Amino acid sequence: MFSYQNSTHIPLGSRIDNVTVCVEWKVSKEDTCGVYVYNGTFVLLDDTCQTTENLYCYDATTHVPNASVANQLGVKVRYVFGSGQGETLYVDHIYVNITYEKYIKPDYWNLTNYTTGEAIPDGANLTRNLKSLGVTTILTEGVSEEGGLLGDEALTEFIADAVIKLDFVPVSERFKRTLTITKMRRTNHSTFIHPFDFTENGLKLVEFGRGAMERAEKP
Repeated sequence: MFSYQNSTHIPLGSRIDNVTVCVEWKVSKEDTCGVYVYNGTFVLLDDTCQTTENLYCYDATTHVPNASVANQLGVKVRYVFGSGQGETLYVDHIYVNITYEKYIKPDYWNLTNYTTGEAIPDGANLTRNLKSLGVTTILTEGVSEEGGLLGDEALTEFIADAVIKLDFVPVSERFKRTLTITKMRRTNHSTFIHPFDFTENGLKLVEFGRGAMERAEKP
C-alpha cells in the first residue's frame, strides 16, 4: 500500500471546479488493486490492476465538494496479492491537480466616485438595489463603549436611511434601556432619548409627559 497526503492550502470558501488524481504505478501481477481518494473516508476511484508502468489519471471531482476537503485530500494505492512470492507494487509518484475559483473576501471600499475620486462602499449599491425592489433592509451594528462610530459602523450609518440607537444607561441606582432616533432621512423625527421596556407584548416605550418634554427642549 502507498499513500499521499495533500499539503497545499486552498482558501476556505473557494469553489472547487475539478480534481484529478494521477498516479504513475504498476503491479507485477494482476490481483486485487485499488486507487482511493480520502475525503474523510477512503473512496474507491478505480480497481483496475495496472501491470504496465504509466501515468494513470482518475477524476475525483465528485468526491471533493469544498476547499476544506481539498486541503485534507489524501490518495491511497492498495495492492493485495495471493500466496505467491515476488509480487510488487511500484509507485513512482502521485500527482493531484485541483482547479478552483479562489474566494476573495468582499471589500467594502472597492468602488470609486469619479467626481471626487473618493471610495464608495459597495454596500450603498446593495441597499439602493434592494430599495428599488421594495425591500426593507435592517442592519445591526455594535458600537464602542465611548459611543463612537468607526470603520464598518460608520459605513452602516452612512448608507442607512434611518439609524435607531439602543442603549443601556445608568439612571440613579439602576440601568435603563433607551432608544434614540439619530437619523431618519426626510422625516422630522423625535430627538428625545426614550426609555423602553421589554414586555410580554414586545417592546414598549415609556411615555413622556408633554410638560417634561417641553422642559427638556429648553437650554
